[in-house]
Amino acid sequence: MNGLWRLLPSRFMDSEQAFRTMLAGHVVGVAYCLGVRALPQKLCGINLGWIHNELGGADRSCIAKKAVIASIYLTFGKGAISVATSGAFTTPGL
Repeated sequence: MNGLWRLLPSRFMDSEQAFRTMLAGHVVGVAYCLGVRALPQKLCGINLGWIHNELGGADRSCIAKKAVIASIYLTFGKGAISVATSGAFTTPGL
């Protein structure tokens, strides 16, 4: 079912508009993350989203899909903890 909340299938937004909206969101997100010292997590999240969506990481196998999604959640959680602890929480390699 293609409900109105799914912008591309309902043709509310075309792929060019979706790309521009995503790019603007990433630029704003990177600028914000520079201020709160969570830039590595933001860039990692962008890369994992790219792997999941554009490179077909969600299409090849269910294990790969779950691994990418789990990595995204871990990255988000680490970023949230870093912001909450004012950058005092660090993990080598991320």
